[in-house]
Amino acid sequence: MISKSHFVRVLIALSLFPLVAMADGGYLRSAVPMDEPRGYCLDVAGFGVNARPDEPLRVHTCKYGEDNIDQLFQWVDAESGQVVMPAYDRCLAAESLEEGAQLFVKECSDSELQAWTFVPNGNLVLRAKPDFCLTIGDERFDAGAEVLVYPGYQYRSSSMQACRERGDELQDFRWGRDDEHVRGMANALRSGMPADVRDEIRRLYVDKAEGVLGKTNALYENVARSYRQSEVETTVDLAYGDHEQHRLDVHVDTKRRGNELQPVLMFFHGGAFVRGAKENSRNVGEYFASIGLVGISATYRLAPAAQWPEGANDIGAAVQWVKDNISEYGGDPERIYVIGKSAAGHHAATYALRPEVLSQDFARAAGIVLISGSLDSGTPAYFGDDASNSKAVLGNVSQVDMDIMLATAEYDSYKTVAAALALADELASKHDTLVRVRQLPGHNHYSPNISIGTSDRLLSNEILDFVLGAR
Repeated sequence: MISKSHFVRVLIALSLFPLVAMADGGYLRSAVPMDEPRGYCLDVAGFGVNARPDEPLRVHTCKYGEDNIDQLFQWVDAESGQVVMPAYDRCLAAESLEEGAQLFVKECSDSELQAWTFVPNGNLVLRAKPDFCLTIGDERFDAGAEVLVYPGYQYRSSSMQACRERGDELQDFRWGRDDEHVRGMANALRSGMPADVRDEIRRLYVDKAEGVLGKTNALYENVARSYRQSEVETTVDLAYGDHEQHRLDVHVDTKRRGNELQPVLMFFHGGAFVRGAKENSRNVGEYFASIGLVGISATYRLAPAAQWPEGANDIGAAVQWVKDNISEYGGDPERIYVIGKSAAGHHAATYALRPEVLSQDFARAAGIVLISGSLDSGTPAYFGDDASNSKAVLGNVSQVDMDIMLATAEYDSYKTVAAALALADELASKHDTLVRVRQLPGHNHYSPNISIGTSDRLLSNEILDFVLGAR
């Protein structure tokens, strides 16, 4: 039951309507963001040639800075109360004067179903039925989006429902501008890392704390992922070889639009050559899949059972499998990028830069990313007792035929940082090849890959720029 005071407010709004029109048009959006930072805008289902203007309208993530004609409305005048959608030359119309009526865009007319007004508190009501408000549905759904749009889109239903108490976020609307969500930040480099995480990572370094891996993992336990699990579909434990550890997971998106084959990013975990599992780093592949690329989480044989150069052979075998099969999952076999973390950085570098030591001629990736890569031969469990340095990457590069990016963390060990710089120097001085070298402010040895898919986009953005801007 609508209170008399609410009805009086509506009548007052009608009498003052020319003064509260708010704007000439733009987005007709939720007054508050709710669970979508970009807000929800009234929207025609579909997009472009697939737009479906005859179907009920919904509210959809506001598409700031994009081709957004399916979200742009314009106020006509106070006398008619019409809200027109210029792209379709139609007017906003309710299905009926009944509760639960859906919203459409119809041929403009003087119908009472097309005469609207804004109540001062933000409700959008029909003049003929001022106790019913345009209302956003309770349930949220994933929506399609272009590749690389981040985060993915969401939508909800819309309908006419009994007006509720003032301030109900599901019934509060306002006009929005296309530029209101664009804001540049001069200090954006590390702004995505939560302050408490940043401060604790530094404290762990300064205090020379023990158990840094476990403590770093704990720091990220309550840091929300920026993608939804429903945006990603995973095929698990695909065999790329005969050993039980020759396994990989393929992560693909569920909602992105387009039929073009997309770059493939293969992540191989670290673990000091003797431990680790792909399941512990699934966030990397899931994140890249959530923005429309193809992500892969892979594992490999571990020391001491597998010794040098078997890790590199496993990288090569995995790349070969991806080259042969990934098009079935929407991946481009000509744009495969291997990301090796820590120990896997050695395996990836050996595969890429020392192909003569491999057991066979494996398919070649388009590029490699080494994150805090171990580039010497100082772990006996994998390299044995050979102290000749013949198994190291440093000093033994024989071939450079792919793009290379090297990344280290601000709080990595001196040895790790120095090794990356030494490899960059070797590639430049002996092979006439300049590579990307990046340091990750605020991070330690373990946090970069954990951070992928959170608000801290420093590493993921660097990788994306490397992959998408490849020569």
